[in-house]
Amino acid sequence: MKRIERDGKVYAIYNNFASIEKGVKWYSEDFDAMQVASMSYDKGKVVKPHIHKLRPRSLNYTQECVILIKGKIEFSFYDQNKIFLDKITLNPGDVVIIFGGYHGMEVLEDNSAYFEIKNGPFTGNEVDKEFMA
Repeated sequence: MKRIERDGKVYAIYNNFASIEKGVKWYSEDFDAMQVASMSYDKGKVVKPHIHKLRPRSLNYTQECVILIKGKIEFSFYDQNKIFLDKITLNPGDVVIIFGGYHGMEVLEDNSAYFEIKNGPFTGNEVDKEFMA
C-alpha cells in the first residue's frame, strides 16, 4: 500500500490485489465521504443479510475509487494549491482511492478498462469540477 500525503493530509492511497491480506483492511476514515476496504476470507465466512438504514448524510466534496481491470493508466496527484505530489501507474488489479486534491490521468495502453466509483449525485462538469489550468 502506498499513501500519497502532504502535511498529514492523505490525498490518495494506492494498492494492488496481490497485497490484500486476510480479513478486513479499511483505507478510509469514518468521516470520509466514501468508505473503502479490502476484504479477504476463506471458505465458510458468512456475512449476515443486512440493510443500511436510511439516514440523512451531508457531503460537500467528492471522493473516487478506480479499479483497473485491463491495460495501464497513469495518475498524477496535486494538493489543494496545485502543487505536484506524486505519480503512480496502475496495472490490472490495482486500485487507487482519491480522497482529495487535484488529480489527472493518462491512458497508457489501448483498450484499458476500469471501474470508477464515487459518491453522488453528479451535477455536471460545470458545477461538479474545477480543472487545473
